[in-house]
Amino acid sequence: MKHIHFNKLNRFQSIILLLIGLLLILIGFYKNYLGEGSLWTTTSTVIGYLFFGLHFSKMFWYKNYVEWNKKGIVYKIKTRFGKTLRFNQIGGAVLKKDMLFITLTDGSLIEINLHEVFPEDQKKLHEIFVKKG
Repeated sequence: MKHIHFNKLNRFQSIILLLIGLLLILIGFYKNYLGEGSLWTTTSTVIGYLFFGLHFSKMFWYKNYVEWNKKGIVYKIKTRFGKTLRFNQIGGAVLKKDMLFITLTDGSLIEINLHEVFPEDQKKLHEIFVKKG
C-alpha cells in the first residue's frame, strides 16, 4: 500500500518563497555594484534558483501527489506527469472499489485507479473532489 502526498497550496506562503528567490536572483544580477564574481552574488543567485527549483519540482518527488487550491487541482497518481482540473469543470465524484470516477460538466468521465493506495488517502482524495467540485 502506498500513500498519497497531499499539498494544499497556501497562496501567501508561495508568494513569500518566490519573492525571496526572486530577490536573491536579482542580487546576483548586480555584480558591478557588489564586486565582480564576489562570493555573495554567486551564492545568492544559486540559492535563489534553488528556491525556484524546489518549489516547482515538488510534484516529481512523489509517485502519488495531489496539490490543490480554491480554483483547481493537480493530481499525479501512478503516472509520470500530473493532470490538472478546474473545480468548476467537475460535476461529481464517486469512489467505488479502488476506483475514483469523476464526472465533468461536459459529460465526460475520468477514472483514477487507486489500487494499492491506502483507504484513508482514497477517502481524502474523494472528499477534496466532492467538497470543491
